[in-house]
Amino acid sequence: MKAKTVTARIDEQMDFQIEYLKRHLKVQSTTQILTEAISTLYSSVKQKEIQKSPFDLLEEFQMIGCLEGEEDLSQTYKEKLFTSLQKKHRPTKSKRKKTQ
Repeated sequence: MKAKTVTARIDEQMDFQIEYLKRHLKVQSTTQILTEAISTLYSSVKQKEIQKSPFDLLEEFQMIGCLEGEEDLSQTYKEKLFTSLQKKHRPTKSKRKKTQ
């Protein structure tokens, strides 16, 4: 994987924390500290995402209530689907004549 360079502005408190972590973890590279921090944060966010229910995810992505349709469709969808498929796959009279 190609490495990229990132430039970030940090305040004195953040600089102190990075230096503290470098001493505590006995690493010399700020890159190692930042890589570990990003990896840990990413894992945490992904774990929370995995724990969300399908309803929570649909709600988060604003998928609930985003469509319009017939009010009774949840009760009549099988009949409507059956009718639609019959129309689509039933050969018309003109098609029957051509195939005979």
